[in-house]
Amino acid sequence: MKVALIQMIIIDGNIKLNIEKARALIKKAATLNVQAVALPELWTTGYDLKNIKALASSSENLGALSMLVDLARTYNMYIFGGSIATKVDKNLYNRAYVIDTDGEIIATYDKLHLIPLFNEDLYFSQGNKICSIPFFNTKCGIQICYDLRFPEIARLLTIKEGCKILFIHAAWPTARGEHWIVLNRARAIENQLFICATNRVGSNENIDFFGHSLIIDPLGNIIAEGSGSCEEIVVGDIDLNNVDEVRENIPALMNRRKDIY
Repeated sequence: MKVALIQMIIIDGNIKLNIEKARALIKKAATLNVQAVALPELWTTGYDLKNIKALASSSENLGALSMLVDLARTYNMYIFGGSIATKVDKNLYNRAYVIDTDGEIIATYDKLHLIPLFNEDLYFSQGNKICSIPFFNTKCGIQICYDLRFPEIARLLTIKEGCKILFIHAAWPTARGEHWIVLNRARAIENQLFICATNRVGSNENIDFFGHSLIIDPLGNIIAEGSGSCEEIVVGDIDLNNVDEVRENIPALMNRRKDIY
């Protein structure tokens, strides 16, 4: 299958512009005959946290999901909708959405780990469950940005849920860019699966974002990688048979000491 990662320049607080940009990039990705498209973290609002509650409730933000549903149905592809600030009762979540080829929202995932460096915990409520979904002839898992630093999530998604692909949506800063590369490759190698990690690019008033969206194979080889500065569509081919081959040739998952850990 072919997967496209939408590496966007996000203008914090400018929902209308961000949505129109995402729409254009998804339509362009559809011309590349991809089966799935993934967006970065908080792609509608960016990290305009001081205004995030009002932005989340705005008509523009509420309409973003409908746009993704229409595009998924129109172009007959999965859309891994990055994450969108979502208000539920009195709580606000950094929530990822997955939409199938029929335009059905088949899964949501609330970010488990809220990063103190961004003061996320002052604005968002944390999620309380991992997320895996059927995807073609396998299962895939979802994570958001800071979750990447906690290997237990990827291992649970691999062992307990049977995932062979992980989609990671991020707004990862340039200051820790090397960690982005190393951690994504490590998760692929440790769990012998594909990683599709979408990161934003550009900057806001406080942070430069790293870009370098990645598609990584089960041996940790980088199949496709975005630049550190350009808005672009990063495309790569995924052969799920490669997961089984790697797990058979290097049976690390089978050789875990279940009697100890």
